[in-house]
Amino acid sequence: MVAEDPTHPHSAQDADDDRSVVVPISARHGDDPRGAESDTARRAFLEDDNDPLPWPRRARKVQRISQMLAFTIPVCWMIAWPIGSMLANEQVTGVWALKFGYSLDVVLWAATAGICIRLIGYVLSLALRLEASAQQLVSGHSGRSFADLTPGSVSALNDEIDQALSRLAEAESLIRQQVRAIGNAGEALGAGTARSAARLEQERNALIALTEEMNREADRFAEKIAERSQAAADEHAGLEDRLADRGREFDSQINRFESVSAQSLDRFEELARAMEERSAALRNASEEATEHQTSLTNRLEENAARIHAAQEELANQSAKLETLMRDQRRRADRLAQVVTEQASRVVAPRQKPVTPPSPQAAAPTPTPPPAPVEPEPMALKDRPKEKHRWKDILAKVEEANPAPLVKPIKQAEEDIPIPPTPPAPKPTAFPREPIMRATQGLVTPKIDPAPAPSAPVRPAEPAPAPKPAPEKPSMEASPAPNMDVLDRLVVRIQNYSLVLQTQLFGGPSHEDLDRFEAGERQIFAKALIARDQDTLRARIQAELNQNAVFRERTNEFLRDFDTILEPLSAEAGGADAIQTYLTSPLGRLYMLTGSAAGHFD
Repeated sequence: MVAEDPTHPHSAQDADDDRSVVVPISARHGDDPRGAESDTARRAFLEDDNDPLPWPRRARKVQRISQMLAFTIPVCWMIAWPIGSMLANEQVTGVWALKFGYSLDVVLWAATAGICIRLIGYVLSLALRLEASAQQLVSGHSGRSFADLTPGSVSALNDEIDQALSRLAEAESLIRQQVRAIGNAGEALGAGTARSAARLEQERNALIALTEEMNREADRFAEKIAERSQAAADEHAGLEDRLADRGREFDSQINRFESVSAQSLDRFEELARAMEERSAALRNASEEATEHQTSLTNRLEENAARIHAAQEELANQSAKLETLMRDQRRRADRLAQVVTEQASRVVAPRQKPVTPPSPQAAAPTPTPPPAPVEPEPMALKDRPKEKHRWKDILAKVEEANPAPLVKPIKQAEEDIPIPPTPPAPKPTAFPREPIMRATQGLVTPKIDPAPAPSAPVRPAEPAPAPKPAPEKPSMEASPAPNMDVLDRLVVRIQNYSLVLQTQLFGGPSHEDLDRFEAGERQIFAKALIARDQDTLRARIQAELNQNAVFRERTNEFLRDFDTILEPLSAEAGGADAIQTYLTSPLGRLYMLTGSAAGHFD
């Protein structure tokens, strides 16, 4: 291509034409050169940050806040609940202890609070969006927004037109360059250069082709402008229909939101009532717990006072018992002295030589007086043997079958006059032998001058105490009145085993009753102690709590047994006798019944 001559007369004009061609169409219409900036600002105005209606932005903020609160409040609740439980436990008991206190109610309340807060945020966001839509409908802001949208489309179309015009300007400048080249070629032709003519032809052909291309580009551009214009017209035509449809949708949404809001209000009111009821229940429970604790404290104080009084009473009773034990020891010492003297008197005749009587030596040869010689050493020697005889008598008492008592139970109870409350005799009132005797056959009516080999056992049986013991042995066969009282006690004790058997397990069989009446007075006691001790004790306790008559009969049985055992505690060797007596079937029944009735407490 021939270089352009700046001194050519058309150069300045061509330069002016070039500057006029590249001016954009927006500048030709008199727009602000900063139209692009105004278009950008207009588009930014349509965005959320520069939205003149703040409701959508506020709706998004409310939704984000509700999501945060729906997560934060339950978490704080679950963290604060153990702290509150520990503080409450410290206030009540005064001791710090780790107590989580979680329950199904706490978890449900936390979950319900989170769900309700999320629901409230969702409803508020919908309400704000609804408010924005309503405001757009009322103020016509939607039309203005669409009107703002149309100039934006026109501005974009103008930008494309400017780009097309720029390309046309470039093509025009190229054409002008070709024209200048053609001018140069004409000058070369004028100079007679053949080569310039060929070059001119080529340039003309290229110019024609470029012009045709430019025309085709202009046609395509015109078609695009027509399409954009038609689209804008169609968009304006469908705007009213879309606005009507949107209005109907907004109305339906408003109705739905109103119903949802009403339901939410009802739910919140129900939740408030439930929370008030729960709070009232918790307050009542706290008050009841406080009252219970107060009453428990009062009862503990009363029990402490009672225990203190019982301790004082126990101390007094202990002092009384110590005094009574000292008296019993003194009485036992006196009784032992009397028994020793009486034993010396009884044993003294046994020291005589046993010789057949002869008529020659009977009258002139009297027996030397051995009684006053050594009475006390003999008594002291015989005291261990006497204890042995006591055990033999106790064994006989357990196996004895008293002949005077072989009568029906009812007849025996009717015939024997039982005092209402027999007073407990003094320890020295009943000696050891009559207490443990079960039959009168054990008392010999008289003492033979020449006793049999078993005679040493017989004299010690009545325990002849002249002054302390009212039951002084005699040579007569009739028993003393105190012996009758002891017999009555033994009969009542033996009859109680039949009463207990009948009361707990029903009436006995005829065979067992016949055996009992025939003399086996401990058959029912043995049968009762052969049972399970715990079960029998439980049944006795239950029957004592239900039956007042049976309870009175049981107390009478325990008093009778105490009356029999009381004199033994004051005698020498009484502990062995009591132990032997308590190991008998009736004694074991006495221990079992007394423990069930609380007699030993």
